Amino acid sequence: MSNNRPSTLILHGNGIVLCWFLAVLPGFGSETVNLIGKWSLSNSDGSVFLGAEVPGCVHSALRQQGFIKDPYYRFNDVSYRWIAFDNWTYTTTFNASAQLRANQRVLLVFDGVDTVASIWLNGIVIGKTDNMFRKYDFAVRDLLSDGDNVLKVSLSSPVLYASEQRKAHSAYRVPPECPPDVQKGECHVNFIRKEQSSFSWDWGPSFPTMGLWKGVRLEAFDVLQLIRVSSVPLHNLSLSQWRVQVELLVDAVQTTNVQVAFSMPELDSEQILPTQFLPGKTRNIFTLNINTSSHVKLWWPNGHGERPSYRLTVRGFQGRFLILEAESKVYFRSVELVQEPVLGSPGLSFYFRINGKPIFLKGSNWIPAHSFQDRVSPAVLRNLLRSAVQANMNALRVWGGGVYEQDLFYSLCDEMGIMVWQDFMFACAMYPTEEDFMQTVRDEVVQQVQRLKSHPCIITWSGNNENEAALATDWFDIPASQRPTYLRDYVALYVDNIRAVVQEEDQSRPFLVSSPTNGAGSERQGWVAADPYDPHYGDTHFYSYSLDCWDWRTFPRTRFASEFRYLRTGATTVISLPTVNTTRTETSRCYDRRLYTSTCPTPRIPRRHSWILSTSLRLCRLSASRPRQSFTGEVRARSSRAKVALWALSTGSSTTSGRRLPGHPSCPSAEQILSHFGLGNVSELTVGHLGTICPAVLTQVLLPSCPFTEPKAVQPLDYSVWGYGFLAVTVINLASLLGLFLIPFTKKPYFPKVLTYFIGLAIGTLFSNAVLQLIPEALGFDPKSDNYVGNAVGIFGGFYMLFFMEKVLKMALRVDVEHGHSHFAAAELPPENSFPNGDTVETKDSIVLTNTAATGTGSPEPNLTSSRDGSGVMCHWLRGKQISDIRTVAWMITLSDALHNFIDGLAIGASFTVSVLTGFSTSTAIVCEEFPHELGDFVILLNSGMSVPQAIFFNLLSAVSCYVGLGFGILLGSNFAPNAIFAIAGGMFLYIALADMFPEMENILREQKRTSTKIIFFLIQNAGLLTGFTIILLITVFAGNINLG
Repeated sequence: MSNNRPSTLILHGNGIVLCWFLAVLPGFGSETVNLIGKWSLSNSDGSVFLGAEVPGCVHSALRQQGFIKDPYYRFNDVSYRWIAFDNWTYTTTFNASAQLRANQRVLLVFDGVDTVASIWLNGIVIGKTDNMFRKYDFAVRDLLSDGDNVLKVSLSSPVLYASEQRKAHSAYRVPPECPPDVQKGECHVNFIRKEQSSFSWDWGPSFPTMGLWKGVRLEAFDVLQLIRVSSVPLHNLSLSQWRVQVELLVDAVQTTNVQVAFSMPELDSEQILPTQFLPGKTRNIFTLNINTSSHVKLWWPNGHGERPSYRLTVRGFQGRFLILEAESKVYFRSVELVQEPVLGSPGLSFYFRINGKPIFLKGSNWIPAHSFQDRVSPAVLRNLLRSAVQANMNALRVWGGGVYEQDLFYSLCDEMGIMVWQDFMFACAMYPTEEDFMQTVRDEVVQQVQRLKSHPCIITWSGNNENEAALATDWFDIPASQRPTYLRDYVALYVDNIRAVVQEEDQSRPFLVSSPTNGAGSERQGWVAADPYDPHYGDTHFYSYSLDCWDWRTFPRTRFASEFRYLRTGATTVISLPTVNTTRTETSRCYDRRLYTSTCPTPRIPRRHSWILSTSLRLCRLSASRPRQSFTGEVRARSSRAKVALWALSTGSSTTSGRRLPGHPSCPSAEQILSHFGLGNVSELTVGHLGTICPAVLTQVLLPSCPFTEPKAVQPLDYSVWGYGFLAVTVINLASLLGLFLIPFTKKPYFPKVLTYFIGLAIGTLFSNAVLQLIPEALGFDPKSDNYVGNAVGIFGGFYMLFFMEKVLKMALRVDVEHGHSHFAAAELPPENSFPNGDTVETKDSIVLTNTAATGTGSPEPNLTSSRDGSGVMCHWLRGKQISDIRTVAWMITLSDALHNFIDGLAIGASFTVSVLTGFSTSTAIVCEEFPHELGDFVILLNSGMSVPQAIFFNLLSAVSCYVGLGFGILLGSNFAPNAIFAIAGGMFLYIALADMFPEMENILREQKRTSTKIIFFLIQNAGLLTGFTIILLITVFAGNINLG
C-alpha cells in the first residue's frame, strides 16, 4: 500500500462509526474486502443448484429462486422439512490482490454462521463453526493466491447434528427430547447453539435455518486492528461524578506502544493515557473522568424525558503519528434493581430505578420478527419499535428462545427510550455441560456482552427463560435421585460460567440467573427456588387458558410480571393477514357481543386466519386496563407486508384518544368502523390500518356492554366455493340416471357383486366421514389433535371386528338371521315374462326391475295405449300410468329422497366453506353412497307402477333439491358457525350407513345359497368397507400435504 494513500475502514455497529486514518508512518495501513452479495448454493448431491444472497439463509434463497413456495403458507412448514435434513454448501470466488496479501495479517471474518459448518479456502479446511451466536475469524494470509480464490462454506443439517450430539451424551438424558407432537417440530434443539425456536415453539413453525446470516469479509492489517470500542458510563453517587469506562478490543501483530487520547468536547472532558497493546487479541480498559463543572444530560425511558447523546472520540498516537481514530455515541444513565423488604408484606421488592427514579415498566416480550432473519429489514424494525412506542410501551424483553437482535434494534431502542430486558439464548430446557459446549457458550457470552453493553437501553441481563422454573417444578419428570445432577449442571452453566463472564465484562447493570426467578430469594436457596413463581419475590410468568383477561381480579399481584399470556381456544399459527372482507364478516357477528370477553364464542374463521384476527384485535386493547408492572406477550412480525401479530399484548397507560365515530354514539359494527376510516374496499389490513382504527376499537372496549345485532348484509363469497360445490353436486346428481343405464346389466351374474362392493364402499366412506370429520367439526375441535384419529380408527376397528367375526361364525355355523330391509327385494314376485314393457325380474342373483306393483296377486297392465294412459295429462315422453294409479310408496320415496338430497347438498356446501379438502372428502362419501342408493330408488319407482321415463323424471326432480341444499349450506357455513349442519349430516351419514345400507348389503349376501359364493360376497363386502374407510382416513391424516385449490 502506498505510504501517501490514506485508508479508511468504516464499521457500523452499536451506533458506532469507526474510522482509521493513516498518516505518513508506513506499515499501519488496513484493507477490507467485503464478500457479501451473490454466492452459489447447492445441496449435498448437487440436485439443487441456485444463486443465493449473503447475508441470507437456504430457505430464503430457495423461495427467491422459485424452488419453494411461501414457507408460511398453510402446512408448508411440514412440507419443507427436507430442507433442514439436507447438507448445503455456499460457494463464492473472489480476487485477493497482491497489496492485500502483502499485509502481515489477513483474516477471513464471519459475523454469523448458522450453524454447523466447515470452512474451505482453495480446497483446504481452515476451520469449523458450531454456534450461530458467535463471530468467527480465521487467518488465511498464507492460503490466498493470486487471481481467483474459491471459498466454500459447507453447512451440516442442524437437525441431524443435534441428534448426533444427543446420542453422544449417553450418561443421562438432557430434557426435553422433543417438542409436543402438535408443533410438528424437530428434536434435541438444546444440543445446538442455535435459535431455539427455529425447531418450533408453541407460537411458531419449525424452520431450522441454515446459512450465512450475517456479513462475511476479509480484513488485512500490518500492525494492529481495532475490533470494537465499548463505552459504559458509571456514576459515583458519593462524589456526584460521572466517568466513562472505555474498552478497546485490539488485535495486534506485535507489541505496540501507543498514547491514547479520549475526548468528549461537549462536556469539556479529555484525557491522554499511555498504553501497550500486546500481541493477539487483548481487552484494554480505560477510564475518562467527566469534568464536574459540566452539566450531564441523562438518558430517560420513553415517557420520562429526553435521550441526548454525546460524542466520544478515541485517537491513538505512536510518537507524533496518528495511527487510529474511532468515534462513538455515549448516553449517560444509571440503573439499579431494587430488592429490599416491603413494609407489611413478606418477600422482597423487585423494581428498577433509572437515574435514581423508580420506573414503572410497561411493554412486551419480543420474539424473532421473522423465521428468517435476512427478511428483517431496517424498515420492519423501525415500524415495530415505533408501534411499541405509540402503544405507550417503554420496555421490551428480548426472549431467550430467539436471537440476540441486530445492532440496529438496540440503537433504535436507545433513540426511542425503550428499555430492554436481555435474555441469553437458553429457553425451556436443560442443557449439556461438557467442556466444548461450555467453551462455545463462554465465547458467545463474551462477544455478545462486549457488543451490547454500550447501549443504555439494556437495563438487565437474564441467564435464561424459565429454566429455573422447569427444574424447580419438575417439568421433565426428573427422578429425585438424579435431581442433584441437574442442579449441579444448572449452577455450572448459568452461575459459574454465564454470570461470572457477565460480571467480569459489565459491572454497570444487574444480572438475573433466570426468568422467572425469586431473584435474591433464589440465590439464597442455591439459585433454584422452591417456587420461582412466588409473587412476593422477583419476576413472574403468568399464563391463563380459560380466565377472562379483562377481569383484573384474575391477575396475580406480583412484584414484576415479566411475561403473561392469554390464549384463545382454537388459535393456530398465523399464515397471513386476513382480508378486510374476512375481518369484516367474522368480527361483525361477534363484535357487538364484545369479542374481548369470555362470553363471546370463538368465531368460525378459517383456521389459518383465526389467530391473526384475535391478535390483531388485541393490538387495539393495549390501554384498556392498568395491571401491575409487566411485560406482556411477544411482539412478532412476519414480513414487511405488515404480517404482524402481538402475542397477548394488553398493558400500559394510555393517552390514546377515545373519540367515538360521528353518527355512532356507541357500538358501531366492524363494517361501520372500517368504512368510516376509508378501509371498506382495501384488500389487506396493514399495521398502519390497525393503528388508524385502534382508537375507535379502544373506545368500544371502554364503553358499557353493547347489545348483539345481526349483520345487515351477507358479504360476497369466494366464487371457488360455489364452483367446487356445484361441480360436486352435479357429479352426485348424475347418479340419479344410473338406473336407466344399468338396466341392461342387472341380469348379469356379476352385477350383485359390483353392487355389493359399492354398498360396502358407501358404508365405509359414510361411517368414516361422519366419525373422522363431520362430528369433530360439529364439536369444534381439530381431528388431528389429542390422538383423535387414532381413537376414531379404534371405533371403526370395533365395528369392523364385530362385523367380521359375526359373519365368519354365521358362515361356519350355517346360520342366517333375517333382519333389515332392502330396496332390491319384494315380498312376492310376479311370474317371469308377465311384464308387457319388457321389464325384468330378478331370478337367483338378478334384481327385480318392473313397472308394476310386485304384489304377487295383481295382473300386469294390458298395454300403454289403454284408456288409463296418462299421455293426455303429462308430457309425451312421460307416458305411463296416471299419477293417481302410481302407488303411494313411490311418492314417499321421491319426497324422502328430496329431503335426503337437500341435506347432502347442505353438508357439501358447509364443508366447502371450511376448505376445499373438507368439501372433497364429504363429496366423496356422498358419491359412494349415491351409487347404490339412487339405483335402489329407481327400482322402487318402477316397482311402484311408474314407467321408465316417469322414474327418471321424478328421480332427477328429487335430486335437484341437492342444489338448493348446496346454496343454503354455503350461505350458512360462510356467515354462521356450520357446526349444527355438520352434526345433522354426521348423524344422517351414520344412519344411512348402519341402519339403511348395511342391511341392504347383508340381504344380498343372504340371498346367496352356496357357501363358496357367500365367501366371495363376504370378501367383496370387506374390500368395499376397508376401501371407503381408507380413503377418508388418508384424506384426514394427510390433509396438510394435499393442496386442492
